[in-house]
Amino acid sequence: MVAKGLAHRWPGAVCNSFGPLDFEVPAGGLCMLIGPNGSGKTSLLLRLSGLVWGPGQLWMEGVECGPKNFKKFGAALGFLWASPEDGLLLPVVWEDIAMGPCNDGLSGPQAKEVALHWLEKLGLMALRDSLIQNLSLGQRQAVALAGILARSPRLLLLDEPLSHLDVAMRLHMLKVLEEYAATSIIATHEPAFWQQHWKGHCGLLRLGNGPNTHGGGPDKA
Repeated sequence: MVAKGLAHRWPGAVCNSFGPLDFEVPAGGLCMLIGPNGSGKTSLLLRLSGLVWGPGQLWMEGVECGPKNFKKFGAALGFLWASPEDGLLLPVVWEDIAMGPCNDGLSGPQAKEVALHWLEKLGLMALRDSLIQNLSLGQRQAVALAGILARSPRLLLLDEPLSHLDVAMRLHMLKVLEEYAATSIIATHEPAFWQQHWKGHCGLLRLGNGPNTHGGGPDKA
């Protein structure tokens, strides 16, 4: 993903939520968005996902994308909201995860098979028939992530994806994401945790006070 002059200002605001920004995230790499609350991390994720628009140019997989052609990239990206409930729509765990694959054209049985695969991989199989309303916040966050991965996106836009998980589950989720090997852009207040455990390319994009920079974290072999 490559961005040039990317910016966004919410209606009525006196200044930009972020930007203008120039940055590049290599295919399969991880870019962490860091900065204080209100620095524009979530707004940038929304801009990258096509949910909001503003000045600047954005290229994905070598193709410039804008409002007229962004729809075709929809299946290629997965967006995880900071509040898991915003991404959970059906009452039963496996049904919610299977909904995305169904919308992408898989049959009901095929979509259920995909859902169960990701429940197994994320260590959530015991929750397959549970009602989402009965899950803890951490469990909901993990199920929401499973629903995203079930659609096989090539770009992951994740807003605080580990914030409600215990340490063991954080490490497991991070390992799953690393093995999945999608291009990943995440908003986080814990960059040191990701830098310590992520073995691939790992960069920083700092928002808020100070210059915007990319690549602040060293690559890891």
